[in-house]
Amino acid sequence: MEIEGAFLETSDLTILKNKRIGSGNYGDVYLAQKINDPKYYAAKILKTDKGLDADLQKSILRESLILNTLRHPAILKFLGINLTSIDDPTLLEPTILTEYLSEGSLKQKLDKKDKKLTSTKKYISLIGIADAMRYLHENDVIHRDLKPENILIDENYYPRVCDFGLSRFFPESMTNSKKLEITVGIGTPLYMAPELFDPDCGPYDRSVDVYAFGMIA
Repeated sequence: MEIEGAFLETSDLTILKNKRIGSGNYGDVYLAQKINDPKYYAAKILKTDKGLDADLQKSILRESLILNTLRHPAILKFLGINLTSIDDPTLLEPTILTEYLSEGSLKQKLDKKDKKLTSTKKYISLIGIADAMRYLHENDVIHRDLKPENILIDENYYPRVCDFGLSRFFPESMTNSKKLEITVGIGTPLYMAPELFDPDCGPYDRSVDVYAFGMIA
């Protein structure tokens, strides 16, 4: 995993705090702009209410390393991370900057029964998601939280897999000798494989992402 180039130059970046485009347990997402650049970007500001504990540090580093290293047309484009507040460098406020996709998430499209999301475009999305997951697995990464909320849609209705905060690095060499033990509280129940719920099912591996993909399909 490459750390070189993962950190963000913030001198020309402005977070538009009046334009929040998402929120969750992780924190909030705002639109952002750079000086002399009309494009919008997405700035995910992570919650640090209880300080930057070990789990949050690992999550931030893991997500940043994965996004910085693994580039694929169906994976959200990463532009960098800054560990302090963009507005006040003395405050601890990790911010991840990515491309901004104005169409929102696949979940939003499905919930609204968007007529532009035709059967053909759904099929294209499934192919894109499947190839992104193939690419992740070939590069020893398990997503662990694949669901429609974590798939963004661009203006052509092509998908981008995002939100790697729960992802794990799992080398192919470990597959036959060791699997990951159950971790309480990860994922979203509808898309979680049985082995993520029940310790009696034993340890798990990449197959949990395959299960989640099946549920999306």
